[in-house]
Formats: sequence, structure tokens, C-alpha cells
Amino acid sequence: AVHAPYGGHDEGPPVHSNRKRVVSAQNHPKRVAAVRFGMMDGREMGRLAQIKVVANTMYDEKRLPTPFGVLDPRLGLSRKGSNCATCNQSLAECPGHYGVIKLQLPVYNIGYVKATISVLQCVCKTCSRLLVPRHQRERIVTKMRDPDKDALSKKNELKALVNLCKKYKE
Repeated sequence: AVHAPYGGHDEGPPVHSNRKRVVSAQNHPKRVAAVRFGMMDGREMGRLAQIKVVANTMYDEKRLPTPFGVLDPRLGLSRKGSNCATCNQSLAECPGHYGVIKLQLPVYNIGYVKATISVLQCVCKTCSRLLVPRHQRERIVTKMRDPDKDALSKKNELKALVNLCKKYKE
């Protein structure tokens, strides 16, 4: 839980970390040190989830959102005029909350399929090493891990590495 500062004093009780907060001019960082983006793994999603979505219908017979369905009021609001069952905020204020759905089969993120195929083409299926000659392996790994290289250089290095790996026969 996080206390949300407002005008130099606390608003009161702790609030959930994904709630919107007012940031005053005195307490914001002067310079952003870093920003990280990434995908959450299953455990992290499960920790953040308010409910486990198991119902396969959106509405019940009374045309209300089905409990434990994708429109469950604990996940946020789907219509005006009421408050969220999790944070008690209005539609305009509620950020929405996570639910988790257990899938029977894997679902692949289409944004990562090409990168996944490239990785699989570069790795030995027996020993998990890069498919490049030993004398080049360390040099390539060092170049790829160089923090001073810009993103375009690394992208070009990766493209060259994938092409080299496709040609290599162990």
C-alpha cells in the first residue's frame, strides 16, 4: 500500500498502488533516471489480480455483470452511475483492476513470435549454446552486451548474428 500525497499532507488511508495520485510540484523527481518496460509473468499477474475469472458469460439473467466474469464489478466499472467494488471510485476515477484467466492451452503474443523464432534459430537444441563457431562466440556475446551501443547498432548486430547462426552447422 502507498500513501498518496496531496498538498503536502496524506489523504488518509493507504491506497492501492495502481490508483491515480495527485503529484505536487515539490515531490516529483527532478530527472528521470530510467524507465523499464516488460511483460509480466504468470506469478506477477496472479499477485496483482483482484479475482480469478472463471465464468464464461458476461451477464446474468437480470442483465447484471456475472460474478467472476470479465465484467465483474471488482475489475472496474462497465457502466456509469455506480462505484467500483474494489476501490470505491467512480468510472472517471477508477483505473481498472486486473483479473486472471487460467487458459487450457498456451497463447502466444504475436508481437514476440518473430523474436522467439530468431532465438530458437540461434540456439543449439542439445546444449543451449549459440550456434556460432567457438572462437567467435565470446566476441559476439561481448558485443551484444556492450551498454554503450545504441539500439540500432544492437539491432544490426542481432540481425547479423541470426544470419550467422542459420548458416552454422555443428
